[in-house]
Amino acid sequence: MKVYILSAYDESQSNFAFQNLKKSSLYDPFKKYVLADNPKSADLIIFVEHHPGSDPYFFEVLKHPVYKQYKKKCYLYHDNDEHLTLMPTISPSVCNSSYNKKMHRPYHYLEQISTNPYIQYTPDKIYEKKYLFSFMGASRTYPAVREEIINRFRGGDNIHDTKDYNSWELNEEDRNKYFEKYAEILFQSKFILCPRGIGPSSYRQYESMKVGIAPVIISDDWVECEEIDWDSCSIRIKEKDISQIETILKNREAECLELGLNARKNYEKYMSFENQFHFLSDAASQLHAYRNELSVLDYLREYLRFFEPFHFRNLLRYYKNKYIKWISSSSADRSSQEKMA
Repeated sequence: MKVYILSAYDESQSNFAFQNLKKSSLYDPFKKYVLADNPKSADLIIFVEHHPGSDPYFFEVLKHPVYKQYKKKCYLYHDNDEHLTLMPTISPSVCNSSYNKKMHRPYHYLEQISTNPYIQYTPDKIYEKKYLFSFMGASRTYPAVREEIINRFRGGDNIHDTKDYNSWELNEEDRNKYFEKYAEILFQSKFILCPRGIGPSSYRQYESMKVGIAPVIISDDWVECEEIDWDSCSIRIKEKDISQIETILKNREAECLELGLNARKNYEKYMSFENQFHFLSDAASQLHAYRNELSVLDYLREYLRFFEPFHFRNLLRYYKNKYIKWISSSSADRSSQEKMA
């Protein structure tokens, strides 16, 4: 099948998800899908996007001429934490509470906004496992779960709240220190706690799998990728059972090596750079198989979600910012015309 990939916003190096996917197609070992030169010849068209703050609902994709002309073979990949899109979508942030198999396909993150260079898989290197588990993340992104974890297990080097900063906003020296400390704690852990953040998934989950450590997934609303046997490579704990984390993991401590090895195998097969193009195209193909079953009701369910408090406020904010931008642009144009006159 031929797959055409594009972005409605930016196809430069700054859109690293788009660039990585394009490069991944060159190394694809499966050869089931090939890149198409143009949308007309493609069987599938995938808009590959990050999370543009100025357009949280990807309206620019819906207005794009390629989407308008070839709507029935267009799909969207994005890594926005809040999942509400008005077209068939592939995303790490698909939620159980709004999941529709005809509209949504879960996937992992194609790339991170700030990649830790110290998190590399080194199978020949043996690390002392000082910690049964660890967590290093910002409590503010989902306080109901993350704050409880930090408050319950605080006091050791294995638990850190990074609520006061974002790694990508640090200067180079401080970011390097943060990355090095993060990786050090990760490698010394038998399990990695992966509580949900703003969205139901987290980068941490896939970082731990990358280096062969089993993630402990704490996210009731997360929809897992169906291809992966998650029971063989991870541990799921319900959000209400945070108080039982230590007991549960002590009972499964002897399994940490086997679970970690399976986590790495699944990462290599489904999430490695070389295989990204194949499996993302596969996800689009699975959605495409439901295309004729999509009805007005399926789209209506998505539109009705704009009445949810968060999305209602966010949509109003989007239109307010758009109006302000239009006013500023109009004022600038008038000023320019007056000067020319």
